[in-house]
Amino acid sequence: MISYGALLALFTVSLWALGNCLLALSIHFLNVHPIAFIMQVYIWSGLALLIVGRLDSSKNIVTLRETLKSPLTWGYGAAELLLGLFTMLILVSISPAEESFLSRISVPIAVLFGLFFLHKQPNKLDWQCFFPMLMGIGIILVGIAPDQLLYITILVVLAAVVLVLRGLAVEYHPIFAKATNIRQRCRVTGTIVLLSGLFVCGTLMALALLKENIPAISNLFPSLPTVADFTHKPTFYFAVFHGAIIIALTRYLYFRSISLISNTTFLMFAACTPFVTYFMQEILGIFGLLSNIPELSWNLIIGGLIVTLTSLWAAFAREITTSEDAIDNAIKSITDEQSAKIAEEQRFIDALNPEEHPNKKK
Repeated sequence: MISYGALLALFTVSLWALGNCLLALSIHFLNVHPIAFIMQVYIWSGLALLIVGRLDSSKNIVTLRETLKSPLTWGYGAAELLLGLFTMLILVSISPAEESFLSRISVPIAVLFGLFFLHKQPNKLDWQCFFPMLMGIGIILVGIAPDQLLYITILVVLAAVVLVLRGLAVEYHPIFAKATNIRQRCRVTGTIVLLSGLFVCGTLMALALLKENIPAISNLFPSLPTVADFTHKPTFYFAVFHGAIIIALTRYLYFRSISLISNTTFLMFAACTPFVTYFMQEILGIFGLLSNIPELSWNLIIGGLIVTLTSLWAAFAREITTSEDAIDNAIKSITDEQSAKIAEEQRFIDALNPEEHPNKKK
């Protein structure tokens, strides 16, 4: 039986894939800069979630001050910034498909992080998932040019570590855990996403200003957007629409599903994102909305299948184990409750019939 948190994770993955396709459409038809677009999207999605959160009329309202005081709020924002920068550096040398598949190394890294830093002993399923995923990642790395292999590997590992840390900031965020209903959770999520968007967008805007005057920055980050990319009107208008609807829902579901099933399990479900995205791209290509969709190479197909199927197998196995444990705990609770009732009834009967216990002192 699949849990509510797992269903949210799968729905989140589908929305991620849809968001990637909409981004591709916006690049194709609106000529938007993807990085400038995404950074603005975070701001508008955070504002949309905050508006929903403000509709909460309950007395137990999580305050903005509490959210701002949490170090994990700022840790999430820093992780978003670092993840964006590492991704930009990676995409300079390899294709988006390769980057998407290689980012799945975050699953074994999450297992190791839990073992060494959170004192979570990996179970048998985690280790069964660990080594096949590394093998799949290795097959994908075969397609990387030898002179760039070490550089790309280091960047991919750093990006995966940041991705894991971002998820842990969500999983252990104390203010989100205090939220008791959807509107309160929207308020906390919106605050974190908005602050992250402003932080990251402000940093990139500053770099864009420096890029116009310092050539070294332009050489280091060739994919960095310019000031004109941020002020591009189609980028702004589509970011408002996309952020307030698609990304706002995606971010809320991301926070909620991680809080229910853990960061590691969510990353396992997220492994199918590249294939779901590619499938949606093919559908859009059939209708002539997207063209020049890059073909998947043999190493991406084989390595990607190994990584994806292993992750999904481990994720669903975790769900089954969790369900079985929940059933066992429910049965034990019912059994203990019935045993207590029987013992209480027996004591009542003994009190009414003391003559049945001749050895009992009167």
